[in-house]
Amino acid sequence: MSWSHAIWFVFVLAIFAGYYFFNNRRGNAQATDADDGFDRARFLADRSDPRKFWAQAAIALYQDDSDPGCWKRDNALRCLQNGWSTPDGAELIELIQSYIQGECNLAFDKLRIIFLARAGRGAGWLDEATSWTYAFNAMTEIQRHYTSWEQLRVAMDEGRADWYGGKDEVPKKQLELSNRGWNRLQTNYMPQVPFYGAQSA
Repeated sequence: MSWSHAIWFVFVLAIFAGYYFFNNRRGNAQATDADDGFDRARFLADRSDPRKFWAQAAIALYQDDSDPGCWKRDNALRCLQNGWSTPDGAELIELIQSYIQGECNLAFDKLRIIFLARAGRGAGWLDEATSWTYAFNAMTEIQRHYTSWEQLRVAMDEGRADWYGGKDEVPKKQLELSNRGWNRLQTNYMPQVPFYGAQSA
């Protein structure tokens, strides 16, 4: 085999190897997206409803996370049972009702309702309509009392501090969570989601 043929052979081999590597990586990435259990299609489809898009933004602000209504069921259950000490749907509804009545300030209470209502959907404890009803009612109350995302963020932090017994008692991780949530809101939702832009289409 001449040098020119050898070089040509190596070149063709490299092309095939690159093609195989690229498609194998793409296939693995697709498998990972499917295996993580997050329903991206529904998450993105929900954005066609301005109210649901607004709720997604509120969840980003509160928890630096995506809509738990689209999580894998096991992940939503783990969040509610371990993170919120709610063993079942009845306990979840009782907790949401306590926030409706008021525990801290309006911002912190209503943001928790939005998150928990959607987590309840993800866990299979609430149906879609009930989950969104809780979320939309909380959204309406927030919009009646606050004039901007910035004002809501300040009030949320005040409510969180009240829950912990004072600003100086808030754990560092919670302060970091607030900053990450604000950054996520600014990066992924503003200005696409105006504070008062949650009108039903």
